[in-house]
Amino acid sequence: MKKHLTYSLASLLFGFLAFSCTPDEAELVEPSMDNKAALSLSCPAGATCVPVGNGQYQLSNAIYEGLNTWSFTIKQTGDPKGIGLSNLVIGYTLCPDEELPAGGILLESAAIINGSSQQTPVIEYSIGLGTGCAFTGSNDGYFKLDELTALSKDKLYTVRFTIESALPVRIDYFEVLVKAGNNCVSAVLDAGDCTPPPTDDCSYSQGYFFAKPGPTWGGLSVSLGGETYNEADGRYIWSTSNAGGIATSKKVFLQAATIMLSYQLGHMSSAVYGTLSADIAIISNYLAQFDKLTSYEQLPSGGDGAAAAWAAAARLDQFIQANHCDNR
Repeated sequence: MKKHLTYSLASLLFGFLAFSCTPDEAELVEPSMDNKAALSLSCPAGATCVPVGNGQYQLSNAIYEGLNTWSFTIKQTGDPKGIGLSNLVIGYTLCPDEELPAGGILLESAAIINGSSQQTPVIEYSIGLGTGCAFTGSNDGYFKLDELTALSKDKLYTVRFTIESALPVRIDYFEVLVKAGNNCVSAVLDAGDCTPPPTDDCSYSQGYFFAKPGPTWGGLSVSLGGETYNEADGRYIWSTSNAGGIATSKKVFLQAATIMLSYQLGHMSSAVYGTLSADIAIISNYLAQFDKLTSYEQLPSGGDGAAAAWAAAARLDQFIQANHCDNR
């Protein structure tokens, strides 16, 4: 994890001569104290300071809030002489063992908040030409929060953004390019611990994934019997008639898909999922003899391996009942 600040040589000399951004014993003002008097131009402990104009911006390290949401605070201190914040370009570096999602990282939402007021920036994925902004090191990607309203001097703002991903994304650190007027300076913010988060080793129920008002799959899909099923497919299978008893193909599909989705959403470890994978394979092999289940009005029963698939589904059901996420 990185906890350092980088500048261009000119910015570094300017910051040294004008602002002396030296840590002291003060703490960052808490959000409930947004309207308190200004801190001095010295840099509080736990903050990263970047000089802009005759003032500076103080940024905290990033905090992971859960559900792929991060936040950090930013405060403008001193007088920037009319140079207001115009955009923030936020580069991210994933944890060493983390895989970049296909297509990179996209944002679901972003906001800059002060008390009851909130501004919603325009989200872009390019720095733009002629901005004078450039990252000091490599990263895995970036996004820009653009068309910002100038910050009020000495007030603490929270920058909060949520990544669009069904799976947890772990980030090592952010490099934030702070653009104000013709100035663009860089701050590196720690994003937390890269230790893999513990899993609950639990599963949600069939009702959660197939009957609860959705979406509940988070854009995921499952592959069984050589066919790929999305959430709409799964809900169709759930809704088919059980007249005369539930069809074997329906019973085994729902149990296997429930375990697979719970795993993909990060609710169980690879080790625990591995203990269930043999039963999922039995079910997948059984379903391979049929067309995609969404092509049937009455789902099929019987067929080769029906008894073994039913028994495998029963074992998966035992795991779900004993390790239900809602009971944790």
